Amino acid sequence: LEQLKIKQLAAPTALAATLAEIKRELHLPRLPSRMEGYDISNIRGTAAAGSMVVFEKGKPEPSHYRRFKIKTVLGADDYAMLHEVLKRRFKRSSDASATNSWAILPDLILVDGGKGQLNAALSAIGESGVKSVPTASLAKEKDYLLYYLSVFLLACHTDTGGKTMVDVIVKASSGISASNNSRAGTKGEDSFYHL
Repeated sequence: LEQLKIKQLAAPTALAATLAEIKRELHLPRLPSRMEGYDISNIRGTAAAGSMVVFEKGKPEPSHYRRFKIKTVLGADDYAMLHEVLKRRFKRSSDASATNSWAILPDLILVDGGKGQLNAALSAIGESGVKSVPTASLAKEKDYLLYYLSVFLLACHTDTGGKTMVDVIVKASSGISASNNSRAGTKGEDSFYHL
């Protein structure tokens, strides 16, 4: 179903309208060419990992997806884990060469979670010394609740193109995180971990 949604959104006219809707609804300075989605997974504080998915021009870019093994947080603290993942991601961007995918800053960061996750992300970005990166979180409650810059923005009741794109990106990061949990304890660190 998610692949079908991506294909429907990838049609040139639908894609242009979707990216324009995201820009308009989030008051972004430009169309979001590169969007990154983040999620954290752990099993009661163990086997903790973060995931990063990348969509460029509205399409998934799997070669830029990354998993982060949590190194500094003990116990089940999703906020601290997300903070660690984003600090490491942006540290990589300042260390990377111009041709490296790490050097490309996103036009929008989407985080799976509510205000707590959003505040952790904003704190990490601020501490990283990078220019301000627009950041939003999507909380899955009765309706999808979208927060932007720590302010409740909208409840997503309808499947507009922009809402669907945001939902697909957040679900993709959650899917990578879920695969982290299914592998936990069955293999050593897999080759997809880059940090």
